[in-house]
Order: sequence, then structure tokens, then C-alpha cells
Amino acid sequence: MDPEFWHERWQNNQIGFHQDDTNKLLMKHWPRLSPDDTAQGEVFLPLCGKTNDIDWLCYQGGEHHVIGVELSPLAIRQFFEWRGHNLPSPERRGNFDVYLHGRWEFWCGDFFEFPKERLKNTKLCYDRAALIALPTQMRQRYAQKMCEILPEDAQTLLLTITYNPGEMDGPPFSVPDHEVQALFGPHRSVEHLESRDGLKGAEKLRERGLTALTTSVFQIGTARS
Repeated sequence: MDPEFWHERWQNNQIGFHQDDTNKLLMKHWPRLSPDDTAQGEVFLPLCGKTNDIDWLCYQGGEHHVIGVELSPLAIRQFFEWRGHNLPSPERRGNFDVYLHGRWEFWCGDFFEFPKERLKNTKLCYDRAALIALPTQMRQRYAQKMCEILPEDAQTLLLTITYNPGEMDGPPFSVPDHEVQALFGPHRSVEHLESRDGLKGAEKLRERGLTALTTSVFQIGTARS
């Protein structure tokens, strides 16, 4: 899956993975990772798009600073424009253009080149649409990169979906629960928090042929010794 695929998806507004509302599973389970009395800190969002979850995360517990990585400059531009802001002038850091505004920090470029040192003080991470955006052959590489760049005591809230691959071609891709354990279990603690019917309200996925869909939530925790 080359970068041009995603650039075309954004250019053609083929972004069925985008949700207008804050994700309800995020709101339900985030307190496990970030209690109400959490001091100000950083939250990392890989392959973040223009998700509205960013706004919600900024004000949970303490005042969080959100660091997002996104390949598409159009997604970042739309994030700012929809909130009434002009796109900030970027800072060039390595192979990334970095856009800073208040509690928002977007790194525009290839996730697999993201520098580990930027997350040395980051203890929280949220992945709703990154792992499931990648085909099978890229998910192992993604998991390895995540385990490499996040500190050993970082906590990640991971959302996945499972469906019959014969009914629809990804993305988003079906990632069964056992694969999550296989990807992250050798390196980090993995706790399954919940699974529920995910097809309700997913009209675009129904239109693509899905008759059943399960959404699962995991907490990926501290590194194994």
C-alpha cells in the first residue's frame, strides 16, 4: 500500500473511516489509561487523519498535548479549517513537516520514519484507525514500530474491527483478536477490554457489503521484561 493510495483517498473524499462524533468506546475506556486527576501530558495518535477525537482528548484529565502523525497534508489542512484556523506554517524536522498550534502538533509524513526521541516523555497513545488501515503484510512492521517508539511504561487504547474478508476488501481491514495478541503480546501486556456489534450506524460499510462487524477494544500496556 503506497502513499499515493492514501493521497488519492483523501483527494477523492473516500474517507469512510472518518467519524463526525467522538468515539464512544474512547470515552468509555480512556479513564483506564488517564484518570481524572492526571497531570498535563502528551497523547500520541498514529495515522490520525482529521479525527474529532483529538479535541476530546485535549481536555481529558489534565490538559493533554496531542501529537498526531498523518501522511496526508490535506487531512491536516481540513482539521484546522474545520475549526476556523488557518494552517500554520510548518517547521521542517527531518522528513516531516510539523504543524504546531496550541495543544495540537501534527507531523506530516511517513509514520515509519517517525523519530523515537519525540515520544520519550509520552505515556499515552490512542489508535482507532491506524492498525486497521494496514494490510496484513504491514501490520507486523507497524506493531514493531509502535513498540519501538513508545516508552516502556506507555499505555495504548487500541480499537480494531473484525468481519468476513470475503464480504469486503479493506481498508479498513479485519484484524481478529488473536492477531492483536500475536502482534503485541511478545513485547507488551495486552488486555482485551470489550467486544461489541460494530455494524450499527456503519451505513457506509453496509453499503460495501458487510452483514456483520465486531469492534474490539484493547489496552496495550507496559513492555515485557
